[in-house]
Amino acid sequence: MKRSALKNETYAQKFGCATDSIRKNSCGKIIEMLSGRVFEISFTDRLTARLWLPTSSLTICGPIRFDYEDVGHSYYIIVNSLIGQSIRGTLKSGPSLPHGCCYKSIIESPSSFRGTSGEEFILSDGSVWEVGFQYEYLYKYFPSVIACADQGFVIIDGRRSSARLLQR
Repeated sequence: MKRSALKNETYAQKFGCATDSIRKNSCGKIIEMLSGRVFEISFTDRLTARLWLPTSSLTICGPIRFDYEDVGHSYYIIVNSLIGQSIRGTLKSGPSLPHGCCYKSIIESPSSFRGTSGEEFILSDGSVWEVGFQYEYLYKYFPSVIACADQGFVIIDGRRSSARLLQR
């Protein structure tokens, strides 16, 4: 898959693409994501995946389904957004993308985000969120965030915080 294919909005909608980042890379065989998804990488792509660094920004599309000898199979296309390399993997645990999409955004308001319980914040897409019951004193200006509405959390600076979507 070429890098430009992911820029095509129709392709992204058809295959349910979302962004995520690597939490742990086990020698290219298993990749754990910040969102909690765990992928087993296809044998032919493990050498490529082995070189990907933790916190690499990825675009994950799928599942792509097919039948072989009357048995249904599926896989995901995982693209390292920085270098444009793609690999294939199967979802081993965690939510599937269409039902639990996470996406990358930026907290636009408040400009100095603290991450304390009950704090409301607005992402660059206009969605309004509220931090769950916890104390994470971050004090960041316009931080990047991975938002997972269906799963009830956000990831900021590698820290997972409970949050709920108030308004899209």
